[in-house]
Amino acid sequence: MCSVEAVECSKSLSRSARGERTKFGHAGHSTHLCHTRAVDFVYMAKILVTCSSCNEDIPLAPEQVCSRICTNNGQAEYRFTCTSCDVIVLKSTTSRMVETLEAAGVEVEMWNLPAELFEHRQGPTLTHEDLLDFHIQLSDDTEVAEAIEQLVN
Repeated sequence: MCSVEAVECSKSLSRSARGERTKFGHAGHSTHLCHTRAVDFVYMAKILVTCSSCNEDIPLAPEQVCSRICTNNGQAEYRFTCTSCDVIVLKSTTSRMVETLEAAGVEVEMWNLPAELFEHRQGPTLTHEDLLDFHIQLSDDTEVAEAIEQLVN
C-alpha cells in the first residue's frame, strides 16, 4: 500500500504573517496601522507506506522514498527503509503512482535490465540436475583442483 497525503505544516506565525494589522511608528511621529500580506505556510507531502515485514503503516518524507521505472519493460517500483524495523522494502507499483510520488517530491530513477538478458544463448538449457551435479562437484576439493588445473593448462 502506498498513498500520498498533503499535510499542512505551519511555522510559528507572526501577527504580520497571519495578516493582522500591526502598528508602525517612530519617535515623534504618529503611529500608522498597516495591513500586511504574507504567506508563511509550508505544504509538505507525507507518503504513507506499509512495511511488508512488520506490517506497520509509516508516514515518510519524500526524501525517504525512492521510486524507479525500468526503461525496457516499464516496470515501476518504490523502495524505502522501514523506520520501525529497519528493513529495506521494495514494492511494485504503477507508473501513475510513480508520477504521483514524483509530484510529491520523491526522486525517480530510470534503470535498464542487464544486457546479458538480451544475449543469444548457445548450448543446452541448464537443468536442476545440472545444478545439483555442479554443487556436488564444488564440494569435492580434489575435483575443484583438477578443474582449475585443466583451465590453467
